[in-house]
Amino acid sequence: MNESENTDIGQDNGTQLQDQEHQYDGQDNSQQQPLSPDTDGNDDVHPRQAPDISPASLPPSSASIPATEDQREHDALYSPGLMRLREALEAKYNLDNISHVSYALAVDVHCTAENTYPGTEGRVSRPVCLLADRNRVAGEFYGSNYTFYPLGFHPAYGNFTSDRPPAFLDNDLFTVMKENMSHQNQGADVLSFGFFQGYSNLKRSIRHGPHDLLASHGLATAALTIPSTEAQRTARLKDKQQRLLAQVRGRLTPDNPGASTPFARERQRVEAAMQANEFAFRFEQVISIDAPRLVRRRRNFSSVLQPIFQLMRLFLKEKQLYAGILRRFNPDIFPGVMVAFARVMEAAIAEMDRRFREAGSKGLGMALSEGVAALDRLGNFCFTGDPRVLPTKVMRLLGTMDSLKTCGWPFISPRMLDIRDGQGLVNLVGWPQLSNGRPVLMHVASLEYHYDRTVASNRHSQLWFAELGGRSIDGMDRMTTFLHEVFQDLWIPETVAFIARQVRRGLNRGIRSGGRSDVGEHGDADTGNEESAQAMIALEAWEARDSPFKTSNFEKLSAEVLKFDDRLMMNESKIVLKTRRDFAEEIFVALMEGGRKGHLGVESVAPTHSTWPSILRAAIQHTRGSFATRAQWVSGIAAAMVSASIEWVPGSHRRRLTHQQVVQLVGAAASATVLAARPDSLKRRALEAEARRTVDSVGVKRAKIRPRIDLGCKIPFKQIPDIVERGFTEIRRLFAKGDQRVLSHYCAAYCCLTDCLEDPLCDLMLILTLTITASSATPEVRPNTKGFSVTAKRRDPALLAANMVTRMLWFLRPEAFPWDKDQDTVLRVSEMTKKIEHKGVNNRMLRELGWIKVKGNRDSPRNCESRLTPKDELFKLRNDLMFLMKEPRTFIGSVFKSNKEEWVDRCSAIIKDRE
Repeated sequence: MNESENTDIGQDNGTQLQDQEHQYDGQDNSQQQPLSPDTDGNDDVHPRQAPDISPASLPPSSASIPATEDQREHDALYSPGLMRLREALEAKYNLDNISHVSYALAVDVHCTAENTYPGTEGRVSRPVCLLADRNRVAGEFYGSNYTFYPLGFHPAYGNFTSDRPPAFLDNDLFTVMKENMSHQNQGADVLSFGFFQGYSNLKRSIRHGPHDLLASHGLATAALTIPSTEAQRTARLKDKQQRLLAQVRGRLTPDNPGASTPFARERQRVEAAMQANEFAFRFEQVISIDAPRLVRRRRNFSSVLQPIFQLMRLFLKEKQLYAGILRRFNPDIFPGVMVAFARVMEAAIAEMDRRFREAGSKGLGMALSEGVAALDRLGNFCFTGDPRVLPTKVMRLLGTMDSLKTCGWPFISPRMLDIRDGQGLVNLVGWPQLSNGRPVLMHVASLEYHYDRTVASNRHSQLWFAELGGRSIDGMDRMTTFLHEVFQDLWIPETVAFIARQVRRGLNRGIRSGGRSDVGEHGDADTGNEESAQAMIALEAWEARDSPFKTSNFEKLSAEVLKFDDRLMMNESKIVLKTRRDFAEEIFVALMEGGRKGHLGVESVAPTHSTWPSILRAAIQHTRGSFATRAQWVSGIAAAMVSASIEWVPGSHRRRLTHQQVVQLVGAAASATVLAARPDSLKRRALEAEARRTVDSVGVKRAKIRPRIDLGCKIPFKQIPDIVERGFTEIRRLFAKGDQRVLSHYCAAYCCLTDCLEDPLCDLMLILTLTITASSATPEVRPNTKGFSVTAKRRDPALLAANMVTRMLWFLRPEAFPWDKDQDTVLRVSEMTKKIEHKGVNNRMLRELGWIKVKGNRDSPRNCESRLTPKDELFKLRNDLMFLMKEPRTFIGSVFKSNKEEWVDRCSAIIKDRE
């Protein structure tokens, strides 16, 4: 039964409210919600089809029980549809086994404008849209126990929810209903009313489920604010971004791109609702019955459904109670304004996508990324009115909150965030900050939701260092802080991801190939699969550790994971010692001079898609030399590795980073101290004294350990040291099919070495050779310099030892080698010099070691100008070195003619604790 009446709710023309009587007939009706006892009162209510149950199909008990007079009077209120619903519930449920019954009663309120213009009498009235008036809704609730959701950015009109009924229901009707129900059930508190909401049915039109509203997903932010270089780090990230980009660009529905594009789909659905005149405003009230408190004769579904009739009567007969909180709108105004805003958001996102394409692999910068996030969040707020999607502090700083509150307009202040041209500009003065001092970025939260926390953290760190951190370096303090954050927040996560990816690939390769990775200790494949699963668990545990690059964690990784694949097993030959300062120098050279002749590139120290190299390079380039010199940058990098607990790093092979080799970092890495005082001043002298005291205290601590030099052989040498033996063996392998004259010369040197064993000068030669080759960085004497330095690339220690012994033997036993012409198949020394010169040993090095004396001032002495140092001096040097083996620092300083601490760190492999 349709019923209409004219009511005045403050508009120029009266409105005609039409409500359909809520009679359930078993069919889906777009204007009313079928009653369902399991409706939970959530924000999204969908029509439910009641079971089609005929009276003949019901249990005999429900039809055979004679009805009382009260029951017959009550049954007269039921329509056939409600009657079938009640009988179906009675057949399916037993109230004795149910504690509570809750259901939501939904009422759709339709409104049509009266035809008051001349000549329009008798025409069908035009439907208008209804929204709740925020000011009137506030009068229906006490305090702030309700939430209002403005639509179309208007602060006064929209939807609302509350955990309790409004006053027009609670004050009179619900109070009477609860008292009557209580009186009928011996004073028990049986009936209660909970969640209430009122919303425009446009919400149901633009989303058919809780997750169907594309405008609320932040898809544009997730697709456009992560650079392709970051997304390409893993196949999962790349696929996820490509799917999001396809949806933002409408490729999921080629025939109708707008059907899968955010804001375009919402616009199409609103337009469809406008054509169908679906503008009803829905009220929903949750009703709960405490079934055990019902007296026995009333414990039935008639009592459960009884509150429906009072509510039906109120909404049908007493429209004046609720009509006052509603306001009507011409459909061209609302929801027309939502269509207009959707078109604006579509155009803005399309422009951001165009700039994203133009930026290439770099993606959008901070300003445009925040702009995309702001557009996504404002679009979400336009269609949902949910205030939680707008970060209050950021939006208030942008001027958006005040604009929405006073003007109903989504304003973004270009003074704070300008996205109109180019890469945009962002003013971070006063911007909200996290506890670590970094700015709060809206798009980072979306990345964490759509991808994971690692992606969000990497993006946040990348922007922080690339666009903010490097600009503020104006001294050693900020430089060291910046470097620590780079290694802690970027280097460690990216290197962990690289190693984990490579190790997983190796484990999976072993399983597929049927190698040792999928066979247990006794040849059992099932046992092997179990071990591989345990290895995967151990790898994940290593990834989750706070300090994955500590030596103790590497030992666990090697023991629990790497043993399951032969290609990943780490033996001593794959573990290289290197000082932190040398590794820091490699990083600096790779960043600033990588690609030049003789220098390794960034690929040797960082994975392919790492972000930290470009960030650190930019920081070094944009920092003036007066604030941080090259030496201070190197010292700072070494100190940052110490503070970040980085004790080992992956090595390099063929100029590329590899997980199959490990570099163990050794030595102290105290950052370069800046004596900020005038020379010869009292403050300067005090700082220098403090520095000396610190160094002395370190020396005292080291002395307590009682270390000594251990070359791995007893002196005098009675056999060739292992490293020299390996060097000659490798030479024989390399020249097996090469120049046999060169090979014969090396064989002659090997025979000469065996003959002079136990000679004191041979002992000195081997002591110097083993010390030089023990250095983690290959020593060299560069042209036109005095003293030792290190090569850019470390040479093979075994080959270096064999070539060094060969060259030193030329001067110790000159009669054992042909000098001017070949002897049989042995190449002469003059030609052999050319072959051995590029092996890392030359006369400049022998001169610095004190092995030869040179006539003249030539920088690179010739063999004819060089003679063995007088034997008495060499004997003295041997005895001094033998005595100094108890003092490693002095011993190494005597060999390298330098007191620099770094040489002690480089030669730590031969420094052992006393037993």
